[in-house]
Amino acid sequence: MIVGCVGAGKSTLLKRLQKRSLDELKQIQSTVGLEVHEDIFEIAPESDCLKDLPVDTDKEGKQLLSILDFGGQCAYYACHQVYLSRRALYLLVINMSKRFDEKVDPLLCEQEGTMFTDWSYGEYMLFWLKSVHTYCDNDAPVIIVGTHLDQAVGQNSNILFNSILDYLQFDKHLKTHLDRNRCFVLGFKSDGSPFQDTLTNLEKCMVSIAKQDRWKETIPTDWALSEVVLRELRGQRKRMASVTELSIRCFGGNEEKYTQIRDILKFYHDIGVILHFDEGSLAETVIIDIQWFVDSFKNIITDPNHIRDNIDNHSDWRDFNENGHIQDILLTKLWGSQKFEINLRDKNDLLHYMERLGLIFIGPQAHYIPCMNKRSFATQQQNDLQSIQNKTSVMVFRFPFLPYFIYFRLIVACLTSREWRFPRDERLSLYKNLACFVYKNHTVALAVNEYSIQLQVFQRQKDPISKTVTLEIRDDIERLLNDLTCNFHKKITYTVGFQCSKQEVFREHDDCFVEETKIHGKGKQTCPIHEAENHHILRKSNLLYYWNKDVRDGPTNLSVVLSESDLLKFNKMIGSDMELIATCLGLSEVEMDRLKMENPTSMSNVVQKILLTWKRKRGPTATLENLEKSLQDAERDTTASVDWSVINRAKEDILKERNELMQ
Repeated sequence: MIVGCVGAGKSTLLKRLQKRSLDELKQIQSTVGLEVHEDIFEIAPESDCLKDLPVDTDKEGKQLLSILDFGGQCAYYACHQVYLSRRALYLLVINMSKRFDEKVDPLLCEQEGTMFTDWSYGEYMLFWLKSVHTYCDNDAPVIIVGTHLDQAVGQNSNILFNSILDYLQFDKHLKTHLDRNRCFVLGFKSDGSPFQDTLTNLEKCMVSIAKQDRWKETIPTDWALSEVVLRELRGQRKRMASVTELSIRCFGGNEEKYTQIRDILKFYHDIGVILHFDEGSLAETVIIDIQWFVDSFKNIITDPNHIRDNIDNHSDWRDFNENGHIQDILLTKLWGSQKFEINLRDKNDLLHYMERLGLIFIGPQAHYIPCMNKRSFATQQQNDLQSIQNKTSVMVFRFPFLPYFIYFRLIVACLTSREWRFPRDERLSLYKNLACFVYKNHTVALAVNEYSIQLQVFQRQKDPISKTVTLEIRDDIERLLNDLTCNFHKKITYTVGFQCSKQEVFREHDDCFVEETKIHGKGKQTCPIHEAENHHILRKSNLLYYWNKDVRDGPTNLSVVLSESDLLKFNKMIGSDMELIATCLGLSEVEMDRLKMENPTSMSNVVQKILLTWKRKRGPTATLENLEKSLQDAERDTTASVDWSVINRAKEDILKERNELMQ
């Protein structure tokens, strides 16, 4: 598989391996989506190099190599992740004329408004290495191919490899995929001739890996006929076939052998030759033309400049290009304008395969394609969500590396489940980085960040949050995540935990993730990750009550409105940073100047007045929870320092008093 950032020279590399002429190389255009080149090379036994194989060549008894050329544009990565496999070797193509810290042109990579906005060339290299590491074995072989040698003064394979090792200093596990002897550099001089060409050495390296025992699998002799059958069907321009038809073609009237067909299909699915899921409504249908499937998705999310003249309703296209919602009539027109051949029955099967892979959610008149959603969950939406008082803690599913498209697949999987549904305005509930659902009258927020998927449940009504419902939600999400990550490398998994203090589902807080297994004991405990700095107390009931059936006591009520006497308990918490913190509590410079003038000799009085002004402005939302959140924001967003020992003592006293009053 040839992977790398857009413009690196992946397609040119493939054509060079095919020994194409310089004129042909000059006419190469950037790959859009994914191009499948099945059995295009024979391993020449006499030279251990690659021999270009014409389409009509007899392939009996030959050692063959197929190539998948991955397009570098971001939107198509949703399709690429389907084909990453432990049964492949990878050519990672790197443009040596670009520094690793240099930002990729957003227009070149079509990343504007996507999860990949402002990524650098180095981050794309990491993305591909981490993708290989996640979906394959620990030592899955990656060959580095540096290109544009003519524009990279002083570069050679050793310098390139050393720079990669330096860049990976904090990701040492990725180095297991690399080897200095698997690093090559290529380029052309101004006259069009190649530099001291290492192409032959690259071919020999590919062949040596392809001949390793790791790839050898023994399959029954009967299965060989199935490959011939698939090739014949593709030659007849068939895109799909039924399992029954394949059984008859492969085994004729020998019905006893029909039971083998599903094992055959699983093998070919695993090596990327076909698509087949032996489940539900998909069990009887096989997609036998992978390129056709890829093109079907590619033609939906095509560049708007290519399609503008072929559609009647530009607002529908704009809508789709911004939030991922596509009218079925527009989808049909897009396929028609690209001369994409499809009938109604094939369309239904095709869409269901896309839905199974998390590429699309099928609706009655309109569908949703997550990778096209560019809407951010902005400040206004964040404030609206945070203003809901009745909510759970934030559960965090943290990954060592999180392919964003796992999140997209999770959203589609939720939408296809019976209990999950959109709020009334479905367009306002789906963003590129967060989705809001309704589950049994509870609002559920699922958000994605760099390393985590985060979950929080809200109750907008006055009704209490049902623990039965939150436990169902957790079970559902964990079941879906386990299904979606089942083809990850066996040592790559996620860790379940919680935000220990911040409680913002839409924002990842690296400094407040505490693993579930480290929250123990009854009542309270010192936060295991804040024992020294920002010391605070964890209450097991506050974090785990809604998510763990064994936790009996309900969460401590932090939503009580603070009284003036309550605020006296916080007087010593701020110290010399009171002006910075006052700003985060909503006070203006004019208000601060007035308070200092009125209380020139007493800092304690100034602090008290700050808190009273905050209470007056917040009214019924001047709660213990919101005060704590504002102070956390002040520490995060400014250089202010808060004395958390004072905060925690004040909280204990206030909650104790409230409990005594209730009794």
